[in-house]
Amino acid sequence: MSSHFSFVYYPQAYEQGNLFLLDDDAHKVGLNVPKRDPYFTEWNQSNYGKAEYPAETGNVIIFPSMMFHETGKNMKDVPRISISGDIMLTMKEGVKSEHNIPSPATWMKL
Repeated sequence: MSSHFSFVYYPQAYEQGNLFLLDDDAHKVGLNVPKRDPYFTEWNQSNYGKAEYPAETGNVIIFPSMMFHETGKNMKDVPRISISGDIMLTMKEGVKSEHNIPSPATWMKL
């Protein structure tokens, strides 16, 4: 919940299960409704959107962390290699805000 952006990088992938970004009205109001029967029987432009991005060697995809996302199944015998992570935006050093993540310079070292 604290990250702002997520990313995936494919050092080795070729038609091995693409990345899907999902958008639906339930997500916009904070409900997590499973995308399967018996909740919905037909998906259309009014209640569901899905964008597909290819898993191909060298691709980097950056998207808002709050978006639902999923990966298609790898149907090949060769492993798909991907590196994914999250990006957090923080305040500049010296700027304080109770609603934002403070500067890493102020974090306690463990």
